[in-house]
Amino acid sequence: MCHNVKDFPTNHEPQAGYIDVWWIKHDGGLLLLITHMLKKHKVWRHCHVRLHLITETGVNVNHLKKRMHMLLQRINISASVEDVIQVDTASLLPYMQISRERERNEVTGA
Repeated sequence: MCHNVKDFPTNHEPQAGYIDVWWIKHDGGLLLLITHMLKKHKVWRHCHVRLHLITETGVNVNHLKKRMHMLLQRINISASVEDVIQVDTASLLPYMQISRERERNEVTGA
């Protein structure tokens, strides 16, 4: 979402700094893909991507960060995992249900 569009940089205003991605468990990584594509543009090329992972409580944070770093290497995306925020499972339930439905459809070929 773009806030204050009138202040959005033009093609002649390269940016430096950070692009923050808030990755909610089971979202499929669409935000990461969009960010990766955005960084291909000359305006955003020099920005660094920071990931903020949101997952349910009880998840092994170090293991999750390690898996995330492995995924980023495998898909050749340069990003840093800044933090892992754990929230109550009930807060993530809508995302988890959609993910289960998607996985079920992939298995059945629907």
